[in-house]
Amino acid sequence: PMTAFLFSGTKVSYDEKSVEKCLRKPDIDKVLSCCLAVLATADLTWEHAALEEALRSVPEQMDLKPKVVFQAIRVAVCGNMVSPPLFESLELLGREQTITRIKAASELLD
Repeated sequence: PMTAFLFSGTKVSYDEKSVEKCLRKPDIDKVLSCCLAVLATADLTWEHAALEEALRSVPEQMDLKPKVVFQAIRVAVCGNMVSPPLFESLELLGREQTITRIKAASELLD
């Protein structure tokens, strides 16, 4: 089901088509690093509106379309391009799980 990723702990089951389409692109490693830096900000309130506002700065800084950045985060965290709303999903997963999963996805790209 679409919400299974919420209960999988740190182990994300990646859909290979989603990985190819969203993560195996030029500079996605930099995108994920930039997102990690934003999410690791100590004073960031971990609720969906604040997460969305904070992460919207990434595509602007990197001169990318928001869809590119948000799909990369979605696949890194959920394992698939299709999931419940992104920022609400990040809120439910929590800071630690979200950061751990983005780091794991970055390692896939090495």
